[in-house]
Amino acid sequence: MNHHEMVKELSVRLGKTQKDTRQFVDTTLKIITATLDEGKGISIPGLGTFQPYVTKPRKMFNPGDEKNYLVPKKCTLRFTASTSLKSSLPTNPVQND
Repeated sequence: MNHHEMVKELSVRLGKTQKDTRQFVDTTLKIITATLDEGKGISIPGLGTFQPYVTKPRKMFNPGDEKNYLVPKKCTLRFTASTSLKSSLPTNPVQND
C-alpha cells in the first residue's frame, strides 16, 4: 500500500475528503519525523515502537581493491512490533514468487 492508497482508504473509512485525510496523514508523519529527529522514540499502540539508533563506526575490508576503510557512525531506526500486531500476523505467510 502506498501513500495515495492509504489516504484513499482512510478517507472512505472516516467519511472525510481525501484532501482533509491527506493533510492529517502528512501532519502525523511530520510529527513522528520531528520526534525522531530530536532523538526521542515514539510508541504507537497496536503498531509498535520506533527508536532512533546510532551505529558505531566500524572497519570494513573491500576485497576489490584490498584496502581497509572506516565506515563512520550513522543514525538509523529500529522498529519493534507490538505484541498485538505480532499476534495478528498469519502463522503461514503467503510467499510472493
